[in-house]
Amino acid sequence: SEIDAGAKRTAQSIGEIASATEEQQGSSREIARNVERISRMAEDNSRSISGLSSAVHKLKALALNFETSVAQFQS
Repeated sequence: SEIDAGAKRTAQSIGEIASATEEQQGSSREIARNVERISRMAEDNSRSISGLSSAVHKLKALALNFETSVAQFQS
């Protein structure tokens, strides 16, 4: 009957919606994991840059000390 056919179509549509919703949830979880990974990578990069900056300042100080030492020998 027409009512049975409509009920079957409705049930099929509900099943498709449920399946699509599950796919979306899986995709959303994957996106969240990737965002977390990117965030950790950004934090790691920030720490690396901070360490590099510190190393550059130390090298600059060593270069200045070296210049001073060389200047003393040249005098």
